[in-house]
Amino acid sequence: MVNFLLKPYEGKGYHLYQDNYYNSVHQMNELLQKLIRVCGTIRVNRGIPEDMIEEAKKLKKGEVTFHRNQEILLISYQDKRLLNIISALHTAEVIETTSR
Repeated sequence: MVNFLLKPYEGKGYHLYQDNYYNSVHQMNELLQKLIRVCGTIRVNRGIPEDMIEEAKKLKKGEVTFHRNQEILLISYQDKRLLNIISALHTAEVIETTSR
C-alpha cells in the first residue's frame, strides 16, 4: 500500500514520516532505493536485530541505545515505556538539555 501511494514521489528525494503500523527495516531498504527517506516509530517484530532488542530490555529510564546499518539508524529510548525509532534522516547524536 505504501509503495503504491508513493509511486509519484519516487526518485525525487522526499521525506516520509510514518508510525509503527507501517515501518519496517525491509520497507526502509525498499524506499531508500527509490530515494525516499523515512523516519518514525517501529515495532520490535519488524526487523530490529535480536541483539538490539536484548540491549533495549536492559535500559533504564533516560538511557538510549542505537545501531546503524549504512543509512538506516535504529534507536531505542527508555522513558515511561520503550520507544523504538527507525530513521534514514537523523544521526545518533545525543544532546543534553536542561529544563526549567
